[in-house]
Amino acid sequence: MSDNLKKMTVRIHEDPEYARLYVKIKNIGHDPISVSSLKFLLLTKDGSSHRVATQTFLEKGSFPDMSLPPNRETGGSILFKTKSPPKRLIYEDYLGNSMGIDFLFVESELDF
Repeated sequence: MSDNLKKMTVRIHEDPEYARLYVKIKNIGHDPISVSSLKFLLLTKDGSSHRVATQTFLEKGSFPDMSLPPNRETGGSILFKTKSPPKRLIYEDYLGNSMGIDFLFVESELDF
């Protein structure tokens, strides 16, 4: 990713109709970077892919579209119209550089 390095962290929030994620991106490079919620793609456990839901833009505290200066962090909520659990969140910047986070879920059955 050359000089435009980013660090991403994600929290999942329960929602009955959406995959609701709180995403933070930090610019750890030396130059400003452009960030946008439109650059996220969610891959889900059922094998489908989803772009940001339009409902995201109506939410207070949604992920901003902005120029992020070096050593600064921004974050906000992003909604995806799916009920399937997230498997991987991918962010691709305007230069074509991408980064992703995999979600790990542990499934177990208990017999009593």
